[in-house]
Amino acid sequence: MVYNAARKIFRKASRRIVMAGSHTKKRGLYEYDEQYHHFYRCMDFLGNNGIEGDILEYGSADGTSITMLHATAQEMLKRRENIDFRIFAFDSFEGLPEATGIDQHYHTDASAPGVKFVKGGYGFSLEHVQQKLHEEIGNTDHITLIKGWYDKSLTDELRTQHNINKASFINIDCDFYESTRTALQWCRPLIQQGTIISFDDWYCYKAREDHGEMRAFSEFLKDNPELSAMKYSQYSWHGQSFIMGCPEAEDTEAPSDPAWADH
Repeated sequence: MVYNAARKIFRKASRRIVMAGSHTKKRGLYEYDEQYHHFYRCMDFLGNNGIEGDILEYGSADGTSITMLHATAQEMLKRRENIDFRIFAFDSFEGLPEATGIDQHYHTDASAPGVKFVKGGYGFSLEHVQQKLHEEIGNTDHITLIKGWYDKSLTDELRTQHNINKASFINIDCDFYESTRTALQWCRPLIQQGTIISFDDWYCYKAREDHGEMRAFSEFLKDNPELSAMKYSQYSWHGQSFIMGCPEAEDTEAPSDPAWADH
């Protein structure tokens, strides 16, 4: 019943999604349906394990993913487990930056087939997203949109200002290596045992481990050897999530390193 209630919210929104503009039309309802199911599975895990914390999203485009995060969290966390949540969405609201470094080799040719990561792509104004959330959700007091390029906006003061102490779910939709690396570094103090990190562009760049989000996450784990990552929910052709392992105060010994754990 909980699932059906949440799905009704998404289906109502999806009728507007397909009319929302080129970004959503190109992706199509199938991908959003897959992403919705993915968010549902993630919130189901968090709720049943009683994992509290803020929901953070890096790269929001027109705000559609925020509406899905809200719908699934409202049902699986708030209504079922009485777990309060806040959503923080970080975006330039000016579209993608220009690709730099190794990421320039893929997805940047506007005339080539495949997904495009071009400067200004997926750009929707802050006002556009605010209006969309107001229409789809109504009361958005628990949702905070933070505008700015990550290398300037993601500061220690920002965490303090909003009292962001721990994260339950981190949605990374940054497309590029540099942006992803910056977002992950800022999130390090917020990661706890059971935090889910979801990557929307994991299998882009022809699934090359030395590009994009894969490269950034691999380096992040090497820089933080106390963390571990277990593959969890995958969606569509491009998305992959991980459940994070993080030493807790009550741990008396280091956790084992089973063969099915990913590093």
